[in-house]
Amino acid sequence: LTAIETAKGPLSLAVTSNLETARFTLLLAVDEINEPLKQMVEYIQDKTDSSTRVALIELARHITGDVEILIPQTYGYEALKPQTAARSDREPWSKDEYAAWLLENEPASVALFESVMSTFESRGFVWGGTKSTTPSGAICVKTSKGFRYPLVFHTFNDATVEVRFTDYKKESFVEELLALLTDIDGVNCEAIRANGYGAKPKIDVSRFNDPKVVAALLAVCERVSRT
Repeated sequence: LTAIETAKGPLSLAVTSNLETARFTLLLAVDEINEPLKQMVEYIQDKTDSSTRVALIELARHITGDVEILIPQTYGYEALKPQTAARSDREPWSKDEYAAWLLENEPASVALFESVMSTFESRGFVWGGTKSTTPSGAICVKTSKGFRYPLVFHTFNDATVEVRFTDYKKESFVEELLALLTDIDGVNCEAIRANGYGAKPKIDVSRFNDPKVVAALLAVCERVSRT
């Protein structure tokens, strides 16, 4: 997936976003669709929101002479949840839409964000929108193994950028990434290390007026690009 690009950006970014927000269909292949299985599907459908669905598929096998036929039967697809289609059809947020949110909510951060994005883009690190409920996007870094996303921008109460150590906790260079943020206030490197690097510390976009913050984020992307 990391090598596939679509008109909306890297396919792996869309998959990552969908998994993190539990937006997917789980299809269970079974020998026979029976009542207990149906009840299980109905229970899960009832306990999850419209972005998550579970369905069953049974493949009946028939052989006539040299001809083999598989006849599928499904259960769970028929009762689509409200709003499922609307969520799946949502377009990824563009960089301009993120800037528009800043203009309305944090106008002082607009120029800072645009300056940082210009610097990133000059190094080949580009914006890839995600389908969060509020404007968001990831910095797409091309590596020898495909695209990776070390930084993710969010807009909840505040505009932030998230450093995704959790995606690199099994990599040999994760300590190098952590060292790049040692001097950044608000990033507790000892706690991240003690937690096995399973952290996603957030830095306010409003702090992009600090050259140390921008340099550290750029260095994180550059180190990931060398993988």
